Amino acid sequence: MSFSGLPDNIEKSEVASLQNGKAYTDVLAEENVRGVRFNIYDITLYSDAIHRADGQFIPATCRVIYAPMLIDKLRLFVPVYLCEIEYPKVVLVLTADLHSNIGDQAFSQCIFDH
Repeated sequence: MSFSGLPDNIEKSEVASLQNGKAYTDVLAEENVRGVRFNIYDITLYSDAIHRADGQFIPATCRVIYAPMLIDKLRLFVPVYLCEIEYPKVVLVLTADLHSNIGDQAFSQCIFDH
């Protein structure tokens, strides 16, 4: 997760706390938010550093970040795994039996290397 457009008076520790991926989880599956960039165009901060402590800064930022996630059309994606299995030629006959036992949930891509 990256942030751009932050004013110069924000300390490095505040930016580091914002960039901590564990601080923000997805609202649907509660997984870490990855590959997301937030552009901040307008921000008003207290001039006193005590009011900009992590206890005030992070919860307010979390609410701002969670709002677009709640408004957006939430959806889950089914993971797809690609694996490579090497076996002798004798086992090639058992492919039909394998498909019948796993209910056609896996698809084989046969690549012959001679």
